[in-house]
Amino acid sequence: MWKLKIYETWLKNLPKFKESHPKVKIEIVTRTVDHPCAPSKGLLGDFVRCKNKLRTKNLTTLETDEGKTISDIIHNRAWDYVDYHTRYLEEICHSDKVNKWLDSTVKEGNDLVLVCYEKPPKKCHRHILKGLLEKHAELNV
Repeated sequence: MWKLKIYETWLKNLPKFKESHPKVKIEIVTRTVDHPCAPSKGLLGDFVRCKNKLRTKNLTTLETDEGKTISDIIHNRAWDYVDYHTRYLEEICHSDKVNKWLDSTVKEGNDLVLVCYEKPPKKCHRHILKGLLEKHAELNV
């Protein structure tokens, strides 16, 4: 049975998370730290441009979901419009750097937390990465 525990949190919540999980390895998976699992400049650029276009539209026409802000809705719609999930998976599944990172992370066997900027309920690539890492760990027990 695989023992690796994978958590996820957003950057501003990291100090609080560390208090309750002091021994967990921190893995910041953003472009700013040049992490191998960070989204490409192209994907991130398409997403930001789409988000900016949505911001310029009449925001009062957006249906709001319970507990979500207009910012959350714009973020998640832009994510869907640029097919972020599929494109991100295609990027990381064909990357030697990502595969090496997955292998070494699973071999280390340390519990870890994936950290990025987006606070729930915004969609974030760390959710996808967590699922991929869990599958990789199961296959390499």
